[in-house]
Amino acid sequence: SVYADTNDYIGFLDDSENWRIRATQSGYQFFGTDHSDRDLKDNITAITGTSLDKITKLVPKSFTWKQEADGKIDTTQTYVGFIAQDVKEHLPSLVTGTDGNKDMGLDYRGLFSHAIKALTELSAEVDTLKTKVAALEAA
Repeated sequence: SVYADTNDYIGFLDDSENWRIRATQSGYQFFGTDHSDRDLKDNITAITGTSLDKITKLVPKSFTWKQEADGKIDTTQTYVGFIAQDVKEHLPSLVTGTDGNKDMGLDYRGLFSHAIKALTELSAEVDTLKTKVAALEAA
């Protein structure tokens, strides 16, 4: 159910009256997990191609938000993340919206999945190099 309290929190409660999502003065909190059950998904396939070459081209940035017309954006806090236009060049399937319309979004869960795939690719490269080094040292 939707709930608001006297501490200026607003969000959703579960059936036991515990917070599931709560917006606060400083941001939001999510108490739970993202749905990821196989039974809720169709067309499940492994990510094809390589991710390491794409992930290593992404450059994390720090930024502040621009003020909107309603004047209700905190422009003093610095954030870190990625710029959708930059990510689109390397991982276009993770970006929505149109450049110039101020509506571009980034699927950070998808980015996280590619980062995990990149780590497994890197791990395989390290294992190959360890084997080659061991062979050279034994010679």
